[in-house]
Amino acid sequence: PNLVNLNEDPQLAELLLYVIKEGQTKVGRMSPTSHHDIQLNGALIADNHCICLYFSIINNVDSVVSITPIGDAPTYLNGEMITEPSILHHADRLVLGGDHYFR
Repeated sequence: PNLVNLNEDPQLAELLLYVIKEGQTKVGRMSPTSHHDIQLNGALIADNHCICLYFSIINNVDSVVSITPIGDAPTYLNGEMITEPSILHHADRLVLGGDHYFR
């Protein structure tokens, strides 16, 4: 599974691909000392923004990807702010902070 960037400019959309690795993928603010798997810039991106969990259930046939915001980091799934773990599905729209849009 992966997150693909969205942009209103078609020449900038779908240029960035962020892989959600098996197990835990940490998302947070980009900095020289950051150890996050996915690092993003933006005024509303928290130092520790969210965690994506990816688990294969049976021989990679069935898998589950969830996202959990950390603290009050602004995280939106299909237009709704989420505050607890949520399952991601194909074609969902995800907004982190107010600057980063993904499908």
